[in-house]
Amino acid sequence: MGLVGFEGGHVAFLRAGPSRAIGQLAPLCDQFITDRSDTTARESISTRKISTDRVASAAPRPANWLPHSPEGAKVTASQARQGNSTSSVLGRRLGAELLHLRTAAGFTQPQAATVLSASTAKIAKMEGGWVPVRDPDIRALCELYGVHDPNVVGGLLELARVDRERRKAKGWWDNYTIHGVMQEYVTLESAATTVKVWQPAFVPGLLQTPEYVRALRSSPITSAAMSRQSDEEFVAARIARQQRLSGEAPLSLHAVIYEAVLRNFPGGVRTARSQLDHLVGMADLPNVTLQVFPFSAGTHFGLNGSFNIISFAEPGAMDIVYVEAPFAQRWVEGGDGATAYDELFEMIAERSLEEQESVSFLHKLRKELSAVSGFTYRKSSYSDPEAECVEIATNIPTTVAIRDSKNPAGPSLHISPTTWTVFETALREGKLGPFV
Repeated sequence: MGLVGFEGGHVAFLRAGPSRAIGQLAPLCDQFITDRSDTTARESISTRKISTDRVASAAPRPANWLPHSPEGAKVTASQARQGNSTSSVLGRRLGAELLHLRTAAGFTQPQAATVLSASTAKIAKMEGGWVPVRDPDIRALCELYGVHDPNVVGGLLELARVDRERRKAKGWWDNYTIHGVMQEYVTLESAATTVKVWQPAFVPGLLQTPEYVRALRSSPITSAAMSRQSDEEFVAARIARQQRLSGEAPLSLHAVIYEAVLRNFPGGVRTARSQLDHLVGMADLPNVTLQVFPFSAGTHFGLNGSFNIISFAEPGAMDIVYVEAPFAQRWVEGGDGATAYDELFEMIAERSLEEQESVSFLHKLRKELSAVSGFTYRKSSYSDPEAECVEIATNIPTTVAIRDSKNPAGPSLHISPTTWTVFETALREGKLGPFV
């Protein structure tokens, strides 16, 4: 298949087998952010190098070649909303390839539009991934751009076909109200073969119990968009999504969870017990790999936020990464950006507990929770009813439990008796500096 890349102002095509047509499409389409400003340039940043021994041919400049203007790669939000305009991950990937081919051949958007007897806005929307692309349009554009390699044309046609099918796909999500970027995410997840998840804040959605979901819904982290959906509808949608882990050709899931997630459950002990039991059960599934990243493994870049790597074919062939932050989400679509996240995930997994060790760790946490029911809490003699106070339980020989006196059902902190003695001594002596 021909892969388009820029080096020294020329375009070269790399040849690969047709079986990798889709897997290797658009390796230079590194990263695009889903949320767009009113006008966004569809640019791609490439850091890949093309080895000279693999260069097969160079695309000649046509007689009517004109310098390409960056303005030609822009599409306004109002233009994008005309007609059937929904930007999709696969559509943006296809559009990036068409943009590369056009600029490499030296054509402008108006010239491409003339060949299709269409408007310049249509070319802009095609290159931005805003609309599905018809096969005749791809063939006509490839003819104009001087692209005759059947592997290149076939790869573009196949990607366009898959994108059209994704846009028309019907599934469980049609029965529920799903907001924001998750509308696109669940459709991709349903079609994926493998998903790798790093989660430093919450139990991954595919592994959450109904009790855990309800507890999250009642916590301050619930967004305004989520609150518009009833709790039971939200829980039902989450359960429907989790069916992807069972049945024929189930999704392969590799999840790595930070230890802090397993020690700070919304809803307190009751939620924690059922969720830990559920994680142990899910870890037994042949298509689920579950690992725990312990505190003892130290820090790393992944603690900045969670991300999901979605794969549709061979590992790394068509990886798309969904990155989540408190106030924004974005897609990293193929190329070096997706590769970097894949390498980060592998590093996190290598430093995590092995699968069996992780399950043993879950059992250990479950036993600790069983001991919690035997705690007898008492307030400090210095407690002020109007202040933020804690209660402590010291009747269990192996641990000291500390909890918020105003939220007894909330999470509790467990420390060793030795640590508590050191803290209590420093407190009484007024030596709180090291502990603040």
